[in-house]
Amino acid sequence: MVKPDFFLIALFIVLLTVPNSIDAQSRPEPSESFWAAKSVAQREFDKAIRAIQSKLFDVDPETTVRLDRQLLTKRDPRRTYIFLPPENKLAADRFNNLKPELKRPLIRAIEKHANKLFEIASREAQTGNATWALQTFNEVLFYWPDHEKTRQVLGHRLIGEDEKQWRVKPDRLKIRRRATDNKRFNWPEKTYWLATTESFQIASRASEEQTKELARNLERWKDVWRQIFFEYYNTSKNLNRWIEGSSKPAKSRRKFDVYFFGDRNQYVETLKSEIPGIEASTGYYSDTKRESYFFYDDDPHIRDTWKHEMTHQLFQESIRTIVGPFDHEFLWLGEGIAMYFESMVDHGDYFTVGGFDARRLQYARMRRLKEQYRVSLEELSSMSRDEFQSLPEIAKVYSQSAGVTHYLMNGGRTNQSQLAAFFKLIYTGKLKRGQFLELHGESASFNSIEYNYHQFLTPPNILFFDSAANHRELALINQKIGLDELKPLIPNDKFDWIDLSACDLRKARLKPLVSLKCIGQLFLTGCILDSESVKILADIPVTELDLSGSSLTNEQLAMLGKSKSIQTLNVAGTKVTISGLKTLATSRADIKLLSNIENSDN
Repeated sequence: MVKPDFFLIALFIVLLTVPNSIDAQSRPEPSESFWAAKSVAQREFDKAIRAIQSKLFDVDPETTVRLDRQLLTKRDPRRTYIFLPPENKLAADRFNNLKPELKRPLIRAIEKHANKLFEIASREAQTGNATWALQTFNEVLFYWPDHEKTRQVLGHRLIGEDEKQWRVKPDRLKIRRRATDNKRFNWPEKTYWLATTESFQIASRASEEQTKELARNLERWKDVWRQIFFEYYNTSKNLNRWIEGSSKPAKSRRKFDVYFFGDRNQYVETLKSEIPGIEASTGYYSDTKRESYFFYDDDPHIRDTWKHEMTHQLFQESIRTIVGPFDHEFLWLGEGIAMYFESMVDHGDYFTVGGFDARRLQYARMRRLKEQYRVSLEELSSMSRDEFQSLPEIAKVYSQSAGVTHYLMNGGRTNQSQLAAFFKLIYTGKLKRGQFLELHGESASFNSIEYNYHQFLTPPNILFFDSAANHRELALINQKIGLDELKPLIPNDKFDWIDLSACDLRKARLKPLVSLKCIGQLFLTGCILDSESVKILADIPVTELDLSGSSLTNEQLAMLGKSKSIQTLNVAGTKVTISGLKTLATSRADIKLLSNIENSDN
């Protein structure tokens, strides 16, 4: 029997990416042997899993496919994967439904892969590259939660007599009605909650469940940040001591203060007297008061603000820092890294950060590739906070900042520890002129970063679209789109907008969009169309359709009269004439038409 293509799983493995070299005096480069060893280990693991899948497919095809997802055999090379160590979880539990003759070789393959990753991480830690080593140690536990040596390195405690269980964190979430007045905002006793976690203290006027939700999220998001920026607040020397067993990770006693309001009105009314412009915000961190302020809302974009402001707080308070580190330079990167962390997606055992489908990156792609908007990165880097925030198109500048930061974090050749080194210098007030470029290698320049960023904006493959993130916006401008390439969008059901401007959409390339429930806006500016693609367009559930500058003709426009969903249609700059508009009006007079067509066919 011919097996399906998903057995060919050696696609875009993130382990194959090789980071940039950096200045030898600032921080060592992850050795080539590290990346080579990880890629070899991954190939061997994939080969073993494929052999098991081949035997399993005939009896249980559903589990066969699920193994790819459970074991992350396919990873997006432009996305950061962070594994959170599980508590009280046994490695074999995930596969209890398998027959022993298949379960045993699977467990052996997983355990062997985990041991190999442990060896690689240990060697890399000795070279001084703690960030990649720490992330790899945590990856070991994703595959094999019972790996005792890794548990010991990370400071986990063994509990239980009859059954082996691991305690990752000693502190549990605690929440109670506060029996004393809150002097900060004059809240009377027993009118607010006080929630504490390992790292956060939250005074809240939201509900108990809403407060617990925020507390759990902040704690997990903090764990992701601490893996990515380990070398910002810790050292490779300490990590090697953990490996040797001469010391253990210290439990931080620091608590990050957060005030949580029940709704936006509470938030604004409480803060407007001391924070000018708070009405325009959806969350705020004060580096002078060292407090974050959030309010409860179901809107996922509000939750993104929680991630954003928490990122500012963790950088500001995890080490001894100066106030206003970005007041005179590099504010674009200070905001960019907070926007990068907005893209965190919780997958249970692991998080992803970044990716071509990150919300902020859609706007960055639209501004740069479609609107041709950019401000010189060198110019942005030298701006003071006041100069930066006074720019006339500040929203576009924020999009550019988010985009360039995504490139620096996930561009394929950037070592994230370089960014950790930069942030440590600027937050401690020790950054010197030229050091930002020095951290990226001798050949780095602002122009080269901008050039590589422009190339980075074209996604390599939509195969890695993350439906779990519930994205509502997508920009694939000037992209070569295959016949089935839009299929990964279907699980999301609906989008606020999709931009496929300057794409060749002939034949059935748009057909997957018919399966969506609705699209608010579909931008096909400058696209190449044919009758087949326009016929499909009439079946797509889109409210506002922009075909300006496309190859649309009168005959093709008439096909759109069959659409039951289009309410607004832009045909400016197409081949459509006034007679074509009149023909459309006979079938859909209710459509609002936007055009620059003269009152003649000449």
